[in-house]
Order: sequence, then C-alpha cells, then structure tokens
Amino acid sequence: MRRRAFLALFGLASLVACNVISGAADLQICAGAECDAGVPVPDRVEDAGSVVEAGPDGALPPTCSEGQSACSGKTAASCTGGAWKTELCPQMCVDGKCQPYASCRNASGDGCGATPTSCCATAKLPGGAFLRDGNASTPATIGAVDLELYEVTVGRFRAFVASGGGTKASPPAVGSGAHPKNPGSGWDATWNAYLPADSAALANSLGGGNATWTQAAGANEHKPINRVPWLLAFAFCAWDGARLPTAAEWAFAGYGGSDQRVYPWSVPSSATTITSSRAAYDCAYSPPSRSCSTTCIDGSACDANCVIGCNTSCSGCSSADIAPVGVLPTGVGKFGHFDLAGNVAEMTMDLAPPAPVITPCTDCVQFLTGDPKTAGLGSWGGKGGRNAELVVFGGGWNDATNDLRTSTANKITYSNASDSVGFRCARD
Repeated sequence: MRRRAFLALFGLASLVACNVISGAADLQICAGAECDAGVPVPDRVEDAGSVVEAGPDGALPPTCSEGQSACSGKTAASCTGGAWKTELCPQMCVDGKCQPYASCRNASGDGCGATPTSCCATAKLPGGAFLRDGNASTPATIGAVDLELYEVTVGRFRAFVASGGGTKASPPAVGSGAHPKNPGSGWDATWNAYLPADSAALANSLGGGNATWTQAAGANEHKPINRVPWLLAFAFCAWDGARLPTAAEWAFAGYGGSDQRVYPWSVPSSATTITSSRAAYDCAYSPPSRSCSTTCIDGSACDANCVIGCNTSCSGCSSADIAPVGVLPTGVGKFGHFDLAGNVAEMTMDLAPPAPVITPCTDCVQFLTGDPKTAGLGSWGGKGGRNAELVVFGGGWNDATNDLRTSTANKITYSNASDSVGFRCARD
C-alpha cells in the first residue's frame, strides 16, 4: 500500500475434505463419500448425550432429568439432582457444554500473544460516540460489541479450510455473518459462485507472494493469515459464529473511542511516536534484509540537480517481516486489541467510496448485496456495474508510518488477495 495516495477516513485510495473439530490437535480430513459415513457435524460436541432445547427467549425448562444438558445463549446448563446447574461460557455453548469457537478447537488455536492466550480471545468495545477522522460532519455511534484481540491466524484459518467451509460445496448459510442491527447485511447467495470449488482448491488459492499460509502446519500458525479475498474473510467469520467488524466499529477501536488517537497506542491522543516495538511496519519486524536506493524520479543520481524530486525504492521485504499476532504489547489499543496498526491491514464489512458516507451513523454499515462483480457503487452511490470494493484499515507490515494512522483508510476489491491485508472478527 506504500505506493498509493491516502485520503481521510472513508475518502480512500485503491489497493493494487470435511473436518472433525474436536479438542484434539489433529484435524481429520475426509472427502466425497467419506464425509457421509457418520462423520460428526464439525461444530458439535461428540457424545452430546441428552441435550434439551432452551425456549425462544433462552429460558430453560422448569424441570430436568439427571444427565440432561442445555445451552441458553453462552450459558451451559447441566442437570444435577433434578435442578439446573449453570456456567457462563468464556466463548460459546455447544450441546450443553462450554466450547471454544470452532476455529480454536485444536492446538493452533492456543498460545497467541506475548502472554499466551486463546487466539479467539475478545475484548469488548464499550460503544459510544466519536468522530470519524475527527470530523464533526461525520459523527458515529456504535453499540457495545466484542472484537477479537488478535488478527485471524493461519492456524485458525487452517481449521476453516479443513472443515470444508467457504467453498461452493459448502457455502455459508444465507444471511449468516450479518450485523444484527442491519437486516440484509449477511451472506448473499449470489456470492457462492465466487468461492473455490472445494477445500483443496481453497488451500491452493492461499499461496503466492509473501503468503503466511503453508500447506502443512508449521512455524506460521500464529502469524496473521494474509492473501485472503474479502468473500473468504466474510465466510470465515460467519463459519466461526462471528462477522466482520463494520468500518465504524474498527475506527472506534483504533481511535480509542472519543480519544481520537493518531495511532491506536497514542497517549496523549495527539502523540505520533511510532517504533518497531509498537507495530510491524516498514519491513522492520525481522532484522532488515532489504536494501534501499535513492534516485531522481527521472532516473539520474539523486542530488541537487534533480528536476522533479527524488524517489526511494527498497527491495528485500519478505513474510519474515510479519509478526506473530500480539507479540508487540506496547502497540496495544485503548481497549486491549493488538496489531490494529501494522502487521496486516484489516478488512471491514463496508463498501468503500464512492459509496456515500452514512451520516449520522448509528451502528451503520454500507453493506454489499448482489453480484460483487457488478454491485460496486458508482460515483453517485448507485449500482455502477463495477467490482465491489471494501474498506480496509490499519496499514501492513510493508507500509510506511502514515499508512498506520487510524485516520488512514484504503480499499480492496472483493476478489483481491493482498500480502499486506488480513482481518479480525467481531462477535455480538
């Protein structure tokens, strides 16, 4: 993203098998007829026993029998001595038992951060009002939402690939991954046509460039997944019982709410200090292997005789400059989120300009509907018969300092897979 000009927030520039998930470390892969041979549903607990359904309002039956279990939202209930015994689950309740989110039910879902924790851990954005880009003409208000502490890792995405999800063979459910206050913002059936055919095709699509993905689990499991198109990021979050954050939610996290921070770690909020101990940027996380040269833009030596200025170009950046998630705690945001700036820039739910900015914004999202090849918005906000482009924030591992400012936004085409772009999920 270094080569592109940036505008203010929402004034953006362009960015050029099924699986059994259990508590074990191994992911069992099957294909074709094998998947019909009694393989448990990926996101359910084996040997669930006698599971009782809660009422529509989450209410448990007034009486129970020994050994029965139930879920009421995130509360797990088990029947002991004829009465329900309840436990609030840290992540989710499945078949009456507390379970990690689907992407963290194997070994690679643990150990993220400088102080190792679940790679699916979240911290709450308390909600409130703030100014997008500090501009009084574009106020926004969001409700409380849980935002994942970390960018989605290679290991978590590997569980998704192994599950068979995110493919034409097993697309997300229509409407899944929606923002609860924005009807119609979930998965659109027309998007299925742009998914990989099957898990093998999905896995093969994730390589190239400076990809963090490897075909077999290895040293990159706790690095952020990159080179994932927006549709697959959306599909992953929906599969994991979550969704992409809205542009307003991401900006709230980056700004520290009404603090309006220059960088997520800025204290005071106007502070512009940025170092490689706070963020992975400018290819400086690993010992630099790059070399740089400065020349006149017209190709001559860079000196006082330059007619139209100098240009610095560098080579040697590599995926070694992408940090494992959460290992730079001095760059943490106000609400506890890591790598909001640097490492990989992060996709959101929102269509990018020329989509009109929704104002005033209360839990707003400029969401995509219809065929993404033709549903992009034209210069007046109408369907322009163009590729859809989505808002990206945060700057990446190979970006310069200004690219990491909270007010700096970018956009990415729905089908583009970039070395410097990844994502994290939000949970309602």
